[in-house]
Amino acid sequence: LLLDPEERMVFHHPPLPPVEELESLGRPNDAFDARHYDLALTVDPAAHTIEGTATLTVECLSSTGTLEVDLVGLDVDQVTVDGLFASFVQTGTGLEIDGSFSTGDVVDVAITYGGVPELAHDYLGFNFTPAVAFTFTEPDGSAYWFPCFDDPSDKATVRLAITAPDDLDVARNGPKTGESML
Repeated sequence: LLLDPEERMVFHHPPLPPVEELESLGRPNDAFDARHYDLALTVDPAAHTIEGTATLTVECLSSTGTLEVDLVGLDVDQVTVDGLFASFVQTGTGLEIDGSFSTGDVVDVAITYGGVPELAHDYLGFNFTPAVAFTFTEPDGSAYWFPCFDDPSDKATVRLAITAPDDLDVARNGPKTGESML
């Protein structure tokens, strides 16, 4: 959540559609379990863009040659698996990353990406308004602003590092672990 300290806003969230109308991009992934997401993002509210790198730490639950990750509407520049460049195909709703993934392996998958985030149902994802930028992704919708397994049953820890214009504050839930001026 990026805030302009000079602006005062009251948010009235539109009513959620019935649960049966919400489509989850995520699907139970029998081959992988997300353990951690490390997100390093640069947010440009004036251009309505985000860019950065998402590093996913995943455990391989079964051997396979492809890792499928959800991501919608943002362009991927490169992918590495444990520091080595990996070939990938970007589909309309995600990525198919080539590799040799063996049962029991824990791998770090770094995905460099960016663009203008799309919204699902007009509000799920990364939102920009004149005074604030924020995310809303419950029960799903994270794939509209970072590569992930977009399924609420796949729990993982998250570290989020945001770079934003210095006239804005970055708000968060959870403890602040640091701040540096660029």
